[in-house]
Amino acid sequence: MAMLKRNVQSKVSSWTAFVTFFKSLFGAGLLALPNAFGKVGLVLGAIMFTLVGIACVFSCYLLITAIDLTNASKKAKESIKRTESGLDVIPLEEKSSLVQQAEHAQSTQPAEMPETYGDLAEQLLGHKMGSIVRWTIIVLSFLFTTGFVIVIIENISSVLKSIDHSSFLGFEFHQIWSRHTIGFFLIIPIIIVIQIPLLGDMYFVSALALAVYIVGVMGSSVLAVVWGGNSTMAQDDLDKMWDFRWNGVPTFIGTAVYALEGISLALPTYRSMENPSDANKVVCGALTLYMLITTVFAVVAYAGGLGGDPITTTFNDNTQQDLCDVVTDCIEPNALRIILQIALSVALLLTIPVMLYPATEMLEMCFANAS
Repeated sequence: MAMLKRNVQSKVSSWTAFVTFFKSLFGAGLLALPNAFGKVGLVLGAIMFTLVGIACVFSCYLLITAIDLTNASKKAKESIKRTESGLDVIPLEEKSSLVQQAEHAQSTQPAEMPETYGDLAEQLLGHKMGSIVRWTIIVLSFLFTTGFVIVIIENISSVLKSIDHSSFLGFEFHQIWSRHTIGFFLIIPIIIVIQIPLLGDMYFVSALALAVYIVGVMGSSVLAVVWGGNSTMAQDDLDKMWDFRWNGVPTFIGTAVYALEGISLALPTYRSMENPSDANKVVCGALTLYMLITTVFAVVAYAGGLGGDPITTTFNDNTQQDLCDVVTDCIEPNALRIILQIALSVALLLTIPVMLYPATEMLEMCFANAS
């Protein structure tokens, strides 16, 4: 059976790696951040989100450092083996020259690096931990992708409901396009986009998705704040914005972590780079920039009324539910909401191959090794 491994010889520039990794960070979780800030208050939310960001940046720094140390250790062991097996029978005057040549070759050739998170964990922590890490990331990647698909379906369904005055053959659009029908037809574009085999080939898709997300999703949200769709909430509850609400900390942490679902692309990004020495700058720099942008976005959106506890409704059974748990539920006017939902659906669809990359890479290697 032919090996299913990807061609890791295809390397990309640091800029291409930066754009691809940077886009992977923008997902569905970002739109729940304004409401999460409302759970804990503006100041406490900004502090906690900054701490989460620092922890993620430091974790990526440790990850890349662990890869470098692993590569250096393997190079040293291989060099010792070659010296012990090949140089003992060589005259003394020739040994020095051969050792210098070997050291020069080792310093100029790229180090063989772990191909996946499972490989790295296996080298550092043993076979069992390698398997646990490998399958944990595979499962989480598919769960995050499933969340993307659910968000896409929900937004497309909402768009169709907003035009339910239109009909086709006597049936209203939202009756024809149920969630199950939308999900069925999403299979085709998802299959198409996940055919991209290499991380370097995802640059155009990532750049397009990033532009759609920043302009269509975040831009629409900022416009909604400027137009004052929910500005009365921000004025009436201005004092509450500065409260420290510790009971909302668990919800905030969960949302903050979910907003960083693309962080698993750090190792594949490192492996895809022409110059791995820039990996820390690319990965940690992209994370830092993402944290700055999302913090500003969440604060502006929350202060503008696009999230938070004050917007609730009471049903007949006296239960309450947030009406602004995600930004898309708060946008006014309706035309702006439709633009945001379409842009979000397109951006998430284009992000799916990037989100699945670590999982599909490890699955391919598992199947190849099993054969």
